[in-house]
Amino acid sequence: MLRFYFCCLAAFLLAGRSVAQSNEIWTLEKSIQYAYDNNISIKQGVLNQRLAQLKLQQSNLSQIPNVNAASTYGKNYGRSINPVTNQFVDGNFNFLSLSGSADVLIFGWFQKRNIIARDKFSLQAANSDFDQLKYDISLNVLTGYLRIMLAQEQVNINRKQVSISQSQLTSVKEFVNVGELPDINAAQLRAKLAADSAKLISSISRYNTSVVEMKALLNLSFTAPFNTLAPDTNLYNNISVATTNPEQLFTTASNVLGSVKSSQYRVAAAEKDLMHYKGALLPQLGAIGQVGTNYTSVTRSLTTTGVSNVAVEGAYTNIDGNQYPIYQTTPTYTTATTPFGTQVDNNFRTLFGLSLTVPIFNAWQSMYSVKAAKIALQSRELDKYDTELKLRQDIYQAVEQNNSAGQTYIAAQRAVVAARQSFDYANERYKVGLINTVEYLTIQNALYDAESGLATARYDLLFKQKLIDYYSGKPLKL
Repeated sequence: MLRFYFCCLAAFLLAGRSVAQSNEIWTLEKSIQYAYDNNISIKQGVLNQRLAQLKLQQSNLSQIPNVNAASTYGKNYGRSINPVTNQFVDGNFNFLSLSGSADVLIFGWFQKRNIIARDKFSLQAANSDFDQLKYDISLNVLTGYLRIMLAQEQVNINRKQVSISQSQLTSVKEFVNVGELPDINAAQLRAKLAADSAKLISSISRYNTSVVEMKALLNLSFTAPFNTLAPDTNLYNNISVATTNPEQLFTTASNVLGSVKSSQYRVAAAEKDLMHYKGALLPQLGAIGQVGTNYTSVTRSLTTTGVSNVAVEGAYTNIDGNQYPIYQTTPTYTTATTPFGTQVDNNFRTLFGLSLTVPIFNAWQSMYSVKAAKIALQSRELDKYDTELKLRQDIYQAVEQNNSAGQTYIAAQRAVVAARQSFDYANERYKVGLINTVEYLTIQNALYDAESGLATARYDLLFKQKLIDYYSGKPLKL
């Protein structure tokens, strides 16, 4: 018996320690901001934005001409062609080739402009997706926050019930000990205390589980304390139940939520993508330019050192009856390897021209791309319609659930009032012995269930109203 009481007392103390581990209070606003800064999905959304920005930047830079440089150095062995003189050379020699090229699209039926426009819409879609992600994260944080507050209030209700049952058992035991009440009354209260203790432990487990789920959502250390605002029943006892026009709310949500904007931007991006692929079916006009030079180690140059007169054998000329030999002037020269700089200057070449590319047949790739882009556009249009349809459905359900939650909350309030009055009457009758312990505990359990149901209805209505605020674009706060 003593062990049983110690177990109940331990459960009571555990409730107090589990729900309040630190004095630091996490408000809803603080929790949402922390999620914005640390949530894994938010960080992934930032990376998606950066990728979209880089893609747009690359599309803009694609309008700049392509410029490339190349160099080739090597050594030939045996009989090979000298790239400078284009003649065969027997032997080994080194060679170096330097070149540069540039090309630019002059007119391509606005393909690059359409790609840039497509990537701009894709970036806007990524930004809208990120905004929607932040909305969703804030709603998830609100859901988890209210779940923790509800679990905390359930712990408080169960703890109070355990305390009441413990006091009742102590009081009844005194009457049993003096013989005024039978021992069955104490046994029934012991059973009630055990059941209440089990509910208390279960509610503590739900509270701790809710806190763990919230920490995972926030990407907060599981060992860090997390305490929400203490449930204030007086603050939420006068929640008003207002009617909402679902069509007006849908119009507002369409202009606020990023999911609808994103689907619209993706349709626009698909349209530009289709125009880009259609442009690939038409001729493309471009300009090209090239420069280059060569060097080899066997290229030699001649240097004249003088002239020499040599008589031509058997050749004479007659002047005034006299024969004179004919001399041939022959230059003398030396050869040397042409210097690197001289070869580079002498062999420098340039090329400028226009290019016209006319697509005739490329294995149906261009036409396939156009047809695939048309299908992609139709898919994006269906996605947009589906997004709007789902949003309208969610809003109509949210409005209906809000109205239903309001009526449930009002009914729960009335149930608590009636159950409390019934318990007050039963308490007076129990004191004078007009009802037995079983009847008394049944009425007391009804009050407990009504209070627990009111707490659930209160937070359910509060969440449903915050969901309406979410679709309205209002900040989520308590």
